Amino acid sequence: MELAGFMLRACALLLDVIIAAAVILAAGFTFGDGSAGVIIVAILMLIVYPLLMPLTNWKGTLGKKIIGLQIVRDETYKKISFPQAIVRYLIAWVHVFSRLIYLTAAFTKKKQTVHDMAAKTIVLKAE
Repeated sequence: MELAGFMLRACALLLDVIIAAAVILAAGFTFGDGSAGVIIVAILMLIVYPLLMPLTNWKGTLGKKIIGLQIVRDETYKKISFPQAIVRYLIAWVHVFSRLIYLTAAFTKKKQTVHDMAAKTIVLKAE
């Protein structure tokens, strides 16, 4: 399997942001701005979705699935564990505040970001 580079990963992230924004916006129209429904949907899209989707058979979010990427264990290429998902998720939030850290994928041997290295995961192009 081939490692996924920075541009593919960035495209997948952009798709995930668009998907999350669209779902949250739709919730706003459905439930009304600031309602409990919107807050619940926002929590699901910003916390639960990116945290748990890598644990599914898709091995990643919808954005990664559309682009054809999978998050796997660095050593075995198998589905990641829940602790790995938590580490990836928590450290990935650093990217929200520092976009430069995401660029590590462009310069590391295994095309890993900081959260990949911390969780011992890699992102591959799906077969």
